[in-house]
Amino acid sequence: MGKNRKSRQSSDFPKQKQKPGKTLKKTNVTNTTFTAKKLILQKQLADKPSSAAPIDGASTAVGPGMTVAELVVKFGHQNEPIVVSCMERLGYLIQKDPQQVYDSFSSVIAVVRQALNRTDFKLSTCRKFWSVLQKIINIPSNVLLPHFTHLCSTISLGLTNSQNPMRYLALKAYVELAKNHSSMFAVSHESFKSLTRFYCIDCDIGKVNGGVMKLATDVFPAIFSPFFRSGRSNTATNENFTEITIKESEAIVTKVRIEPNRHDFPVIGFNSSNESPADSKEGVFVLADTLFLFAARMLSKTTMPNDVIQPMVASGLNGIKTAATHFIESSAHQKGKLGPLLYELAEMDGFISALKNRKEFDTEAMLHKLDELSHV
Repeated sequence: MGKNRKSRQSSDFPKQKQKPGKTLKKTNVTNTTFTAKKLILQKQLADKPSSAAPIDGASTAVGPGMTVAELVVKFGHQNEPIVVSCMERLGYLIQKDPQQVYDSFSSVIAVVRQALNRTDFKLSTCRKFWSVLQKIINIPSNVLLPHFTHLCSTISLGLTNSQNPMRYLALKAYVELAKNHSSMFAVSHESFKSLTRFYCIDCDIGKVNGGVMKLATDVFPAIFSPFFRSGRSNTATNENFTEITIKESEAIVTKVRIEPNRHDFPVIGFNSSNESPADSKEGVFVLADTLFLFAARMLSKTTMPNDVIQPMVASGLNGIKTAATHFIESSAHQKGKLGPLLYELAEMDGFISALKNRKEFDTEAMLHKLDELSHV
């Protein structure tokens, strides 16, 4: 007996029931999908052509062909090793490709600003930053001239940094500027304003600690020397403090003699006495006020050694006398009128009383210098 035809069709070709909302797959379509393992390329792009060679030990995040503009972006990275690599790269560019640095010097100053605002740098990072900052400061004066005011205002940020090593760096930078670019530094109103504020206000109200105060005392003659002898010959005898070794809690200063920089020529249009902040009557009194207030505070601190304070006071009094004499000679001011006012200012600032109360100090010699100043 044969099988039922309907039953045979049901077993050979079962009919799929379509559910509501579902679409049946087509049975005559070939599946063309495939899978493969991921292909990992070790180096997808070659290095950019550059005249600079790779830096030994530098992070791979800072490539050997990175330009100054690209370094500015990387310098703001929170990862300190990347910032250190940027410092090394920038220092290399200053030595090997200075023209690129000169063409992008505004970007370089932006890098300095970012670093001076950091409060989380380790001491080793601060030292590496100083090596780069020193190279930036020592570029030729003709390149630095258009950016000098901008650079000075940027360095002043380091004086307000809460980290002591950054304050040390800022003071060191001002010493380098005063030594290597004295003609421009002497007419820098920005530096004059920042430094007098730091010595008159920040140091006076206790914003800085003992280590910074000691360094500020040591470098006072070196920093203010261009202002004291502004408008006069660079061959004037001057003893400065420039060798500064930064440690965690202090800065060691070595006293050395600075010879005039043969390459620091007077800048045309920036060497007249009228343009220097220290060659006016107001400038002389601001310098004197800075010295008297700061010296009075240092003389009142029993922890500050006499051999640190005495050179600063002697050099400062000589400098004020030189600046006042120059003002009188250049402005035809009557002699004997300015000195008594300066003496009165010293008394009002508490300098004379602090000088007399200081023990084991060469008070007589300092009072004699002050008496000579009163007769100017």
